[in-house]
Amino acid sequence: MWLITGAAGYIGSHVMKSFLESGEDVFGIDNYENGKRLRPSSLGVEVKNIDIRNRTEIEKLFSQFKFKGVINLAGLKSPTESMRAPNRYHLTNAEGVKILTEAALMNDINIFIQSSSSSVYGNTKTLPMKEDIPLNPISPYGESKLRAENILLEYAKRFGLLSTCLRYFNVAGTALTSLRDDTNFNLFPVTFERLSKKLPAIIYGKDFDTEDGTCIRDFIHVQDVAELHLRFAKLLEGGRILPPAINLGSGIGLSVLQVVERIMQRTGLVTDIEFQPARFGDPAEVVGDVELLTNTIGKIEMRSLDEMIDSVIEY
Repeated sequence: MWLITGAAGYIGSHVMKSFLESGEDVFGIDNYENGKRLRPSSLGVEVKNIDIRNRTEIEKLFSQFKFKGVINLAGLKSPTESMRAPNRYHLTNAEGVKILTEAALMNDINIFIQSSSSSVYGNTKTLPMKEDIPLNPISPYGESKLRAENILLEYAKRFGLLSTCLRYFNVAGTALTSLRDDTNFNLFPVTFERLSKKLPAIIYGKDFDTEDGTCIRDFIHVQDVAELHLRFAKLLEGGRILPPAINLGSGIGLSVLQVVERIMQRTGLVTDIEFQPARFGDPAEVVGDVELLTNTIGKIEMRSLDEMIDSVIEY
């Protein structure tokens, strides 16, 4: 049985779905700060209300169940919000990982997959972003994710922990209506909501040093992300030593304006575009190098931007 944290979240619930459909037993936990009860219930599973920052509850959980490994998707994820609450981000995204890892190791569980972020790279001029370039996060969110990576790296060296940190780029799309992204700062849910209400689509920043002035991002379908978690978990279960950090992206850079216009084309919902000031901490271009991903897992047929958009329309 696998422990999946943040299992009522957008990505976490998709990972749960992928594991369940493959026949794996899962145990999900979430503190429901951002998670939604509808997501796991629509999959026919219960997710326990447990916070990864609560050492007593986490240690009790590990003493009660023998897990194959930990898939940690619990965490806070807004770079903008992290500027206002840096301590909260570090307590959740870094100290929570330390509590989970120590509890796992104390109970002879040595497989750990950590959700990390492209935010660890910061505003680098090295593009596409390769895993071994210098890391310089520019927000407390990115810093907290880097701290978590370093915690796992230390425990891998000291205690033989089999782990990898999956650096997400921009995750979009859905597998079911009940699992879709509803966060108020991600491009897809915000754009779809505003288009449905016939409100102008919002784009933050139009003076970036890019071809159309809007920032460039790397988008990956949430179902690809979920399936990759399962594949990496099975590799670790088989004793495979994985790279300490792996980019999860498409390797394709698309401007925010391109994506918004494509959403309008696919939905037939066309509105004006309202440009607002760029958000502090937003790099101009974030595109991942996916060579290590393909070298580790083999050739991958990633779902396209249109498939990401159509999955949200369909559901």
